[in-house]
Amino acid sequence: MLKKITALSVSMMMLLSAVLVSCGEEASAPPAAGGTSAPEASPETTAAETEAETAPESVVPDQDLEGYTYVILERKNAANIVEREGDREEMDGDILNDAIYTRNRAIEERFNAKIKSATVDDVQAPFTKSVKAGDKEYSMVFITPPASVSDGIDGYNMNLWEIPGMDLTQPWYNDVVVNNFTVRNKLYSALSDMTYGASIFACCMFYNTNLCDKYGIEQISETVKKGQWTQEKELEISKGISSDINGDGKMDTEDFYGHVAGSTHNCMNYQYDADIPYLKINNEEGTYEVAIMSERLVKTVERINALLWEDNRSLVTDKHIDMFKNGQALFITGGYVGTMLLLRDMEDDFVPLTYPKFDEAQEKYLSMLAGSTSFIVIPGVYADDPATLGKIGTLTEALSEYSYNNLTPVIYDTVIENKTSRDYETTKQMLDIIRDGRMADFGYLTDKNSYMSVILTNCLDKKTNDVASMYAKKIDKVTKFYDKLFENFA
Repeated sequence: MLKKITALSVSMMMLLSAVLVSCGEEASAPPAAGGTSAPEASPETTAAETEAETAPESVVPDQDLEGYTYVILERKNAANIVEREGDREEMDGDILNDAIYTRNRAIEERFNAKIKSATVDDVQAPFTKSVKAGDKEYSMVFITPPASVSDGIDGYNMNLWEIPGMDLTQPWYNDVVVNNFTVRNKLYSALSDMTYGASIFACCMFYNTNLCDKYGIEQISETVKKGQWTQEKELEISKGISSDINGDGKMDTEDFYGHVAGSTHNCMNYQYDADIPYLKINNEEGTYEVAIMSERLVKTVERINALLWEDNRSLVTDKHIDMFKNGQALFITGGYVGTMLLLRDMEDDFVPLTYPKFDEAQEKYLSMLAGSTSFIVIPGVYADDPATLGKIGTLTEALSEYSYNNLTPVIYDTVIENKTSRDYETTKQMLDIIRDGRMADFGYLTDKNSYMSVILTNCLDKKTNDVASMYAKKIDKVTKFYDKLFENFA
């Protein structure tokens, strides 16, 4: 979707994306069956030296883990954007590198442990091979969400509700993922702040602030803060501002639009961020309901079809980034928070933007996570080794807590002040909203065959509002697929 970025740019983009600091609501309490009590808050403060002026008090009690080596298996590179989330071997002056290095060395010192990562092109084969062989070479695996669910069902992952030392109600674990991915009190993966790519892969839009002034439009960030940024509001704003700049009588990449997108697939987030879940899951019973077909979906399809194809509001083109940078569109979709780096040389001012709500009654703005995000998984090979499992749980909790409290704020201030975006306060507020709304849809991330996960995109491609026919063609396959999947959670 995005261009491959140079190594230096990747590092800077990681920093920018990790700046998001607000947290979501707490997750529901862990299930009683097989669960482990959350650790008691410790009166001691974190011993690690950080760049923060005051080290937050840690809820993870100090322990002597007797030199245990915590090995993280991770991808060398995720989507040509994220690399080496787990560990860095030495300080080299790069802010991201040094922040990760400092985090890990601080935790090592507190707990008398060693932290290192093993990087591979694809973690799936070495991970499953290791578990099958009964090897305990990896303590933690960073893996994509779809793989994390299927591996868990196949017995390769531990149930995270049963890990001693981990408290999944803490804000360093994304509560939406915890709640949406728990089935029959089993949670095989989670989203932790120790994987900074979770911020980069939060999908968002951008808007040109100069053009708001030019057209007498209220700054969209103000509309967002009032809770009024909706699908209808974007339709209203984007209508009537497109123009044939060069006067050649046709609308193309040389002209001006209310909105540009790289593809119809870029617009999929309008569906999920409008709070239209694919499935509704009953955790206790381990059952599901296909919930995607609704009046809410029908209206969203109608609105986004109108946005893309009516009144010359939009242009779908692979030149969308260049057009936006040239001031040829008010809005752009088709990127992540990390896309900000690609816009750094843009002459006009820009601000990141959450996707619109379905309507003002929607409780909060949502920001879907892309499938390249890393979820955390603990290998199932430790099921018979509670002593080691306790060490893994303690270090996972400590690393996640440290990342939430220390690493993110340091990166936040450093990068935004380094003029990645011109408007510090507004950018911070919008990034807070994006981070607070991060979500992952169980159905979207497990529907390997795209039976219905991209139903909006399919309708946009065909320029049709006939959602019911699309649904009817796929529902039998969807039901058969998820019946089998949920049976395996028993």
